[in-house]
Amino acid sequence: MPEGSEERERLHDLAVAHKKGALPADVASFAARTPGIPVILRTVKNRRLTKREIIDLTEYINRRFKNGNRPDATESG
Repeated sequence: MPEGSEERERLHDLAVAHKKGALPADVASFAARTPGIPVILRTVKNRRLTKREIIDLTEYINRRFKNGNRPDATESG
């Protein structure tokens, strides 16, 4: 499966689904080297986002950064 493909991500998710509290290796590695990830996760936790709200947030991010395009830093959104 190609790196970064949805199928590969799903496989990683399924591989650790039975381990309570475990993160897929690719997610844990990214979180460990990306300072903003703990802030995002704590925000989701503290705001008690529902599964639907997390899906909506994911869809928003995917639309916002469609095709790898990064919005102008001065653009509000």
